[in-house]
Amino acid sequence: MLVTPLPDPLPQGEREKKALLARLFSIHSKCHEGREEINAQARLAFSSPSGRMRGVPSGRVHNLINIATYSVLAAGVLVATRTGLLTVTPVQALNFTLGFAAGTFLLSPDLDLAEGRVDSKRHWGLLGVLWVPYGMIFSHRGLSHTWVVGPLTRLAYVAVIVALVVGLLRTFVPDLPLPRIPEPISLKFLVPILLGYYLSQWLHLIADGVRPDHGMRRGMREVRKVRRRF
Repeated sequence: MLVTPLPDPLPQGEREKKALLARLFSIHSKCHEGREEINAQARLAFSSPSGRMRGVPSGRVHNLINIATYSVLAAGVLVATRTGLLTVTPVQALNFTLGFAAGTFLLSPDLDLAEGRVDSKRHWGLLGVLWVPYGMIFSHRGLSHTWVVGPLTRLAYVAVIVALVVGLLRTFVPDLPLPRIPEPISLKFLVPILLGYYLSQWLHLIADGVRPDHGMRRGMREVRKVRRRF
């Protein structure tokens, strides 16, 4: 007995259109799932529970990097001085160490995040709140993370705070004796401090992947934005 197949209720063109729509819908669903997967992987790769980018070392890691570098450098200088290749006085070594320690633990470039929780702010104790305005003024990885001007912004900020405190003390407690800065300050005294301070800052920026021309490139981007507006 022969069975006659039932005729397809849909014309050939409608059937092809329906198959094409189903295929497009399947492709769209796969693309959407793939995009969601990529976004999830990106969030997992670049963020941590603390909200900090995983690609950037934490404050503790920065401190360990600086301490390790200082240890190697100190050992090298010690060997060089004992072999007569280099002359470093105890005062110069102390000043360099003080500058390096201040730049590592108290004046880190990450103070531009001082409105949150960063190691450098924590090391200031109760005075850490004084750095909150600095974090509000400077955007993270902006001017504060440049190689020359960035470290100067933190020194200038400290100078402003000290000037305000001294001004208030002289106004309300005029009889209080205040320490005086010796004049003139010798370059042999000042240069080791600045070298230690700047080296600690540059190690931080290198670990963050910030290039020496970071400020210049950022400035050029801002200039190009202004040109586009006009």
